[in-house]
Amino acid sequence: MVGDPIRHKRDQLKQFRAFCTAARFENMTKAADELSVSQRAIALQVRSLEDELETELFERNGPRLALTLAGKRLYQLAQPLVEELDSLADAFAEKRSELVSANIELAVAPVASVVLPVSVGRFMEEHPRAHIRVTHCAVRDGLRHLADGRVDLVVGPRVTGTEFVYRPLYSYELLVVVSEEHPLAGEQSAGAEQARRYPAVLPAVGAYGPGFEDAVAARLSVAARVAVESSGWGVMKSFVRAGNGIAVMPSCCIARRDRLRAVRIDGYSYRHDSGVFTPRHQLSLSVVDFVEHLGHASAAAVLVPGMSPPAPTLGGSRDTGRDKPVPYGPGAH
Repeated sequence: MVGDPIRHKRDQLKQFRAFCTAARFENMTKAADELSVSQRAIALQVRSLEDELETELFERNGPRLALTLAGKRLYQLAQPLVEELDSLADAFAEKRSELVSANIELAVAPVASVVLPVSVGRFMEEHPRAHIRVTHCAVRDGLRHLADGRVDLVVGPRVTGTEFVYRPLYSYELLVVVSEEHPLAGEQSAGAEQARRYPAVLPAVGAYGPGFEDAVAARLSVAARVAVESSGWGVMKSFVRAGNGIAVMPSCCIARRDRLRAVRIDGYSYRHDSGVFTPRHQLSLSVVDFVEHLGHASAAAVLVPGMSPPAPTLGGSRDTGRDKPVPYGPGAH
């Protein structure tokens, strides 16, 4: 009959604990007092271990115990393991306390400002005592804060040539956004010439960095004139809903609840990715757990009705020609 392996390992742990305690005190009675068991229980555990290993571990001369050569070798191996296992509960409690009462400093680029609250909300549900402080800034400014130690991590679009670890979270593309009543609202895509006919609602100059502005103005060429300048996606959407013009936004910043329509520009199907930047040194447990929660951020990147969301890129990078990100330069949004 095959014995229960789990029970056998549990019994072995008791044997090693009894052996190490008896070896430390050189006395069965003192070991029994230390472990709050009977002296007979200690003796039986030690004898059982000796039988299993087929060797004598102690020289028994009255109440005082002396380790044999084999006993000394085993004690050197077993004592550190027993101490580590005995301290495991306290170590776990300490780590759990660190995780539950987490304090995280986070820098967020505009392109991640709509997706991020979903992940933060999930994290706070599991860690209600956690405190997360968010700084909104361009990704390059966030990376400077990360280098200075002012933040624990940065969420924003990919930037090459940095000293940090980058993990992509989701992909997005730049789309033209129009009101539900706009002439382009029923189109899946439109040519650049069509888009040029309409006034544009653009972010204020410098609000999102020259990289984003270059991608909108130089690559997509959608702005016939600037009807309104605004520094927030929400305000820009309000102007678009009111019929003040069209706008160009990252797809991850457009949700069904916005009551808008998104239109692709013919010939501009480039995908970009946004992710999390962290230092190369070992991260705290709370930051590691928070980064894992960020992996669910792509669930919020749902486009307005009639469009398909871009495929998320969790945990790995893409390197295909069609989906290659457009470089944004030193002022990446």
